[in-house]
Amino acid sequence: MQGSNASFGRFRNLGALPDLLGQALGQKGLDQVFRTRNVSPEQARKLDGVLLMRDLFALFHHASIATGIRSIGLEAARSRTIHDLGLYGRHISQAPILIDALHRSNSALRYHSSGNILTVHVDKNELSIRYRSTLENLNGWRHMGDFSLYMFRSLAACYLGDAFSPLRIETSCEDPAALQDLEEYFDAPAIGGHDWHSIVLPRDVSHAPLLSPPKPDEIVQLDDLNRLGRTLPDSFEKVVEAIIDLRLNDGASDIEGVAQTLGLGPRSLQRRITEHGLTYRQLLQRRRMHRASNLLANPSLTIQQIGHKAGYADTAQFTRAFKDSVGITPSDFREMYRRLSPPEESRPDSRLLVGI
Repeated sequence: MQGSNASFGRFRNLGALPDLLGQALGQKGLDQVFRTRNVSPEQARKLDGVLLMRDLFALFHHASIATGIRSIGLEAARSRTIHDLGLYGRHISQAPILIDALHRSNSALRYHSSGNILTVHVDKNELSIRYRSTLENLNGWRHMGDFSLYMFRSLAACYLGDAFSPLRIETSCEDPAALQDLEEYFDAPAIGGHDWHSIVLPRDVSHAPLLSPPKPDEIVQLDDLNRLGRTLPDSFEKVVEAIIDLRLNDGASDIEGVAQTLGLGPRSLQRRITEHGLTYRQLLQRRRMHRASNLLANPSLTIQQIGHKAGYADTAQFTRAFKDSVGITPSDFREMYRRLSPPEESRPDSRLLVGI
């Protein structure tokens, strides 16, 4: 699915964007911007949660318009560091020397997001990391590209110190005002008209050592990234399921909307799903039950509320569907979960109980 509209990012890549919106527009304005992409602020607080990359770009775009902040990607990155990218950021910033960190950035990116291309270039005098997206023609890409550049500057600072300046910034943007913002933020020339976003460093810093090595219990291993990477869809079936999940957040479950997201017609989508031995209805039911089983672990939600959040019109319909799929009623499942659950700090994911 690389290169399609079904590329995925994480809410971590919004950086301080929700804070900026809240400060400029208040909670109501924040909600309105997020609702343009059917995303709730509650979802955004789940930092490793996934969203469509095109929606991530669009949130930056709408936020820039709503706040009047011209280079909002840079502002969203200003108060963040590479470690705020979670396991991915911590893993790449723990390499012993800078060039290894840049190579880690490339090889580990697939665990963090999809639909992006990151390459490291070394020539006679320069070292650069180039970042592209397969969706960079969409509104908001510039802001996401700016945010990413700032994160890579933060990565380099782990080896070169906070006071360093790159040789230059290269960007696909050609707007003079945006280029001026880049020059001010990076204290370096910004050159537009490229096919990528890049931060360029002198080659002789490539073997600069990590200034503050991590403690043994803070080291992020590839196994940790593997577990994180499993939350990113890596097959057509999982892509469809992820889109169903995102649309269920807004109460939508129709196949037409999922097909439109993928740039397909409903019949074409159903045919692709059938090739995997499934139907759209089966995938939808699977995701509804997955969602419901997790929500039932929350005692503050009523069965009626959970049924609605899982996309059912009434409680009776939800109860019948849940019992048909799981074998017991939602109330019985909740009671079983309550009895079997260990203390809060070691409680497992409810999915382990139902095998969904």
